[in-house]
Amino acid sequence: MTTPTTWKGYQKDFLDGFEIQAPDLKNRQADLAKNSETGDAELPFINFSSYQSVSRRLPVFTASNIFRAKWVQAAREGDFQKDSRLKDDEQFSSSIYSGINKNQTNSERKMAKGHMTRREDVQWDVNLNKDNAIQAAEATFHYSNACPQHQALNNEIWKELENSILVKGVSKEPQKAIVFTGPVLDDNDPLLVIHGDKNNEQIKCPLRFWKVIYYVNDKNELHYASFLMSHKDLVEKDGYVAQKLKLTEGVKGSDKPFLDFDENEKYQVRNSLIEDLTGLKFFKAMDALAPGQHSKLTHKLAEQIEAAKVMNYGAVNKEVMVEGLVL
Repeated sequence: MTTPTTWKGYQKDFLDGFEIQAPDLKNRQADLAKNSETGDAELPFINFSSYQSVSRRLPVFTASNIFRAKWVQAAREGDFQKDSRLKDDEQFSSSIYSGINKNQTNSERKMAKGHMTRREDVQWDVNLNKDNAIQAAEATFHYSNACPQHQALNNEIWKELENSILVKGVSKEPQKAIVFTGPVLDDNDPLLVIHGDKNNEQIKCPLRFWKVIYYVNDKNELHYASFLMSHKDLVEKDGYVAQKLKLTEGVKGSDKPFLDFDENEKYQVRNSLIEDLTGLKFFKAMDALAPGQHSKLTHKLAEQIEAAKVMNYGAVNKEVMVEGLVL
């Protein structure tokens, strides 16, 4: 797949009555890759955009528009490919991921090409045109929309968050949301070995990932809910890095809820913590959490879930909800 110049990407006015600017990238301007077609940092796709770090060869964040009422069901298709608008040395490749996993035989323990913007989230079309929705979904299979992510994190609670928030009914009709997603690109991230045919090289691997979800409630109030997850223990236990890892927070005060992660934990946190960790500045909204508050997230098997009564959104797992959400 090529990357057509007609792709519009993230739309800031997607939530009716609000204009949600993408996070401020002033602190990262010198490190942003440039789109060869436009000269800008934005890499537009269909229903989402990405912004790429040159030094890390990974997305700083992606920005997506989710329109559940216009979601179109389709089989998963797509193979990851390079973004033709970026230079080869500004992005990962299939050889890097295969090199990371060369000595790992258990597929459940491998480092996945973790979508930042999920395929299901953008698999919609305002006119319910299936071909357009499939094209949007396939566009998520670019390395400028992926990070190395342990399969146990990539295939678990990470993919249930948006579903749970919208299914709980906090979004007014029509059900829409805006999601910003990315890795915490810490200077102290560990090095992973890429096993090559002749020589090995090393790359830095982000240990934490975040999501910020904007939604409008029934009172027409703009809210956001922010989340922080780690695969630190998984990466360490499965031998991807040799040294003992320690997360550096870079934050202080009431917004510092923990010093480290235990056993692949996930938290809902204050947006200010995401800002401190990433250096990004987000468009202000009403935070779902009070100052100093955080909430540990777990999966909850639900006997009865209202998901079946909401939109016909096939990505919803009707037997699983995320427990611990504060909305």
